[in-house]
Amino acid sequence: MLRNVPNKPALCAGDLDPPFWHPNTLSIANFLEYLVLIGKHAPMETTAPSVGSRVKLHSLQKNREHNGVEGEVVEPLHPVSGRWGVKIDSDGRVLALKPANLVLI
Repeated sequence: MLRNVPNKPALCAGDLDPPFWHPNTLSIANFLEYLVLIGKHAPMETTAPSVGSRVKLHSLQKNREHNGVEGEVVEPLHPVSGRWGVKIDSDGRVLALKPANLVLI
């Protein structure tokens, strides 16, 4: 399903043939591979957290009591779940959080 294009990286999200991502033919394995490819080749934002960054949690729906709590990124962005591991200051637990719920401080 992947095609090789000269002068480009061997695996690039832009090199996916339509049958690879078409909803009618998409398997879970292909979908996960697609997410990993997109993550590896997406442009990095200058405001993206990294391990060791200090962050503030916001807009959490399930654990609203953690909104406004600060913490430290201790685990890198997971390629499948798309979440960062953040050790929160209030009790030392490590939570898996979406980038949308983190602000660098």
